[in-house]
Amino acid sequence: RGGGVVATRTTGADGIYEFGGLPEGVYTVCVDPAPAGFRSTFDADGVPDGCAGVVLGPDEERWDIDFGYQKLCSIGDRVWSDVNADGIQDAGEPGIVGVTVVLKNGGGNVLATTTTGVDGIYNFANVPTGVYTVCVDPAPEGYFQTYDLDGVLDNRATVSVAPGQFRKDADFGYQEAGTIGDRVWEDANV
Repeated sequence: RGGGVVATRTTGADGIYEFGGLPEGVYTVCVDPAPAGFRSTFDADGVPDGCAGVVLGPDEERWDIDFGYQKLCSIGDRVWSDVNADGIQDAGEPGIVGVTVVLKNGGGNVLATTTTGVDGIYNFANVPTGVYTVCVDPAPEGYFQTYDLDGVLDNRATVSVAPGQFRKDADFGYQEAGTIGDRVWEDANV
């Protein structure tokens, strides 16, 4: 009543909570803060925002004020210099720092962009369950691709994640391009 906090509760091991002894009235029940690493998927009022409005009548018990959450996922791993171009991350092969990696949804829309850090490591955290495309865009200059997860070698890979899954296999391998050349000249004294 009056917009203030009436009571707080912590859910038990089974996720059950209860506010007892309440007078009739209009209440808002909120999960605050939201559980870390989860996203809201269901509220009793149909708007998955972590809060639900409740009208409580005299002597009424409401056991239908539920909240659903989905465990979020992560996608990532490494962009590395495949020194011997075998498509395998061998011990000692260095990561490529400063490479832009893009996460896209199934419709091709960009959801997030990051840059590889130390050892070529990158990560997209707090990703909902689904199918995504991870792209190296642009490809590292002066390199040619030797590996990606789906084997197509097009600087992108399709990655599916299930609830709570951390995909640590969305790797991209590149070998530094070599150079061949010198000079063509007229041999005047032949």
